[in-house]
Amino acid sequence: MMKKTIFALLSLLSISFATSFLPEFAWEGVGLIVSAFALVMAILAITYMFAKLISGISSLSEIRLQTWARAEAFNLGISAVLILGIIVTLGIVSTALNETFDQDPFETSYEYLNDLSTGKGIQTAENLLQSSYRDQLTATKHFFMSGVGIWGGAGKDFRADYLSRSAHKDMLMNFALMGVVSLEIQKLFLQFIQNATLSILLPIAIVLRIIPFSRQAGNFLIAISIGFLIIFPLTYVLYSEIELEIPDYTHIEDHVLSQDFNTVGRIMPQSIFLPNLSLVILSMSVIAIMNALKGLPTR
Repeated sequence: MMKKTIFALLSLLSISFATSFLPEFAWEGVGLIVSAFALVMAILAITYMFAKLISGISSLSEIRLQTWARAEAFNLGISAVLILGIIVTLGIVSTALNETFDQDPFETSYEYLNDLSTGKGIQTAENLLQSSYRDQLTATKHFFMSGVGIWGGAGKDFRADYLSRSAHKDMLMNFALMGVVSLEIQKLFLQFIQNATLSILLPIAIVLRIIPFSRQAGNFLIAISIGFLIIFPLTYVLYSEIELEIPDYTHIEDHVLSQDFNTVGRIMPQSIFLPNLSLVILSMSVIAIMNALKGLPTR
């Protein structure tokens, strides 16, 4: 009995140590986690003592209850070790990433998206709109060689080709504006998962992992939380590094069209393709973490 009491106290202390290992996370769910752990321990202790009380009435029920209590006590200890490992690992990974990139991966992701959206996207749309207006005005220049235009006549359009340039700029402007909307939505989603995962999702996942009948749901939410906190923002850090290495290939006579064509070419992949790639990587990571959690010893 003394060994079990010491084991329970050490498990509870391990959770307290784990939740204080990263004070910067400032979890609002620490009290909920500790309370859930203490409640499950109390239920297991009461079940074990009840089994002892009915030992003279039904030996079969006593064996079943004692077996269940011992098995769940072992699983509770595994959960405590898992919680300790998760939070310490998050702390080590967070420190390593901050040292590698000089700041938090989420902050790097925000800077990358802001540069594409506010720094490049909106400015590009404004440049294209103004240049399109100028091209349309230039395309209206007409020299009448006979008659007057309102009553008919003949003449020559000097820069009719500027209508084509204006049409291409309008198309690029529409792409740029759609890209800006997508980038802003991605930034809001990153902000949401950064704030909600640590304060809501991960504490709930740990509580579900502690409760015996919801352990699989807890494993699933733990896997999602790790994916959101580490894997997902890292994909954006990777994209930001790749974007810096993309050269400008296009050389068009129209300077505005040439420059903004390259800018829109940088915005569109992150607006359409790369977010889907991030979700695929996140899904595969969650599945891998789930399989690893299923491999934990149980009774």
